Amino acid sequence: MDERLVAIDFYFAAIADTDGVWKLVIPFQLTLVDVEYTLHTVTGDPTGANIDIQDDTVDAIIAIALAAFIAGSVAEWKSNHMAGGEEDPVNVVAGSVLEIDLNLTGGTTPTAGLNGTIWGLVGGLKA
Repeated sequence: MDERLVAIDFYFAAIADTDGVWKLVIPFQLTLVDVEYTLHTVTGDPTGANIDIQDDTVDAIIAIALAAFIAGSVAEWKSNHMAGGEEDPVNVVAGSVLEIDLNLTGGTTPTAGLNGTIWGLVGGLKA
């Protein structure tokens, strides 16, 4: 087994509903196996919140919704390669641009701040 599990951390301060909040060029083939994030600030009482992870070659490859909209709320997407996971892993080709969109609905001018981690296998899954 020669796969290497890497963690890519992301963070953004309190912002409104925004596309392309965070972007990163992935210089190697990567298979996404887990994404988790924690809401650390929220204002404006949103009634819905999620992040979309997009690949510049495929729109919205992963969408992760929050169940609660208070500081400390956690959301997670897990592939079936991780304990308790049920989702199919997602392949990202070398040179792709990963992008995170923050989607907020309802409330009065809602904002959210969060931090999270994208876990991936460098080189993809081996058979």
